[in-house]
Amino acid sequence: MEISSNHTYRLPAPRAEVWRALAGVSAYPSWWPWLRRFTASALVEGDEWGCTIRPPLPYAIRCRVALVGVREPSLVVARVSGDIAGGARLELTDVRAGGGATEARITSLLEARRLPARLLARVAPPVARWGHDWVFDTAARQF
Repeated sequence: MEISSNHTYRLPAPRAEVWRALAGVSAYPSWWPWLRRFTASALVEGDEWGCTIRPPLPYAIRCRVALVGVREPSLVVARVSGDIAGGARLELTDVRAGGGATEARITSLLEARRLPARLLARVAPPVARWGHDWVFDTAARQF
């Protein structure tokens, strides 16, 4: 089962400030306590991140995130492998009427590759979808 998503969030800061925060990858575990393991060098093309994500489900997701395209201060394109696999894209744009706000649009197409995520996706697709959306929505709120 593939999960396709398209999430848009309004962040109350200018795009350059949002990008600076995102570039501080060492801070990610302090923002996101559900990110149980995280290794990364930088927000640069060619870097590969290791992650263990613990959504409020009875398992953790282990994956690698390869940054295949990075264009400061507006775009990150990633290839994901491991328990889940596929692609993801983050686009940052200025909100015209927002007085220094930024719109963050995250799109992804991911597939569960390993048990138990694959089993959950087959047996209870709405629960798998909820866990997927929970990670994105919680990340935006905690950022």
